[in-house]
Amino acid sequence: MYLKSGALRAYGHCPQALFKRDLRKRFRHKLIVLAEEVEFPLDDKARNHLQLMTDFIEEDARYPITPQEGGEYTRQWNARTAAAQDDNAFREYCALVKAIDKHVSRIDQDSSNPSVFQGQSIGADGFLVQRIGGNLTPRVTYRPSSSLIEAGETSPADIKALLDPDRHEILLHYWDESVIIEDQPRAGKTIVHPPKITA
Repeated sequence: MYLKSGALRAYGHCPQALFKRDLRKRFRHKLIVLAEEVEFPLDDKARNHLQLMTDFIEEDARYPITPQEGGEYTRQWNARTAAAQDDNAFREYCALVKAIDKHVSRIDQDSSNPSVFQGQSIGADGFLVQRIGGNLTPRVTYRPSSSLIEAGETSPADIKALLDPDRHEILLHYWDESVIIEDQPRAGKTIVHPPKITA
């Protein structure tokens, strides 16, 4: 839940329907993808732990073991949960959860790195939202208007070309170091374009 809470903050000022769709289709229960979304630093051990937790959520919770005679159920259950029952592993899981909680709590809650949002419409039914600060890489989330979709002008470069250098100075200043998130409503998916440069 900490990771999903962080992802919600990362989607700040974006339409709620967009976040709900991405939560259902893009993130689901993929804890590594959620951790990457909130820029939680992952080493190999953390990745392995998150993947195992994902497997528990997606497999063990959905497909419980059917009890059988002869103690087979107990053996199967122990085989599934052995990795999480080790005392050292349990302590590592607890430490990982605490680290995630601490990391997520700093998103948009740090007075030394405040978050700034600005948004605007694109045509009749599109939008653009920029977020800066809040201990995340700058990001721009946009949905092209229907007219742009019909014209095939939906790429980040197409959207950038619509911006006025005088009116959108800050937006353009951070554009190339921003994660660009392209909402494709007709396809029902999101395309993530990594920053062109690293700040």
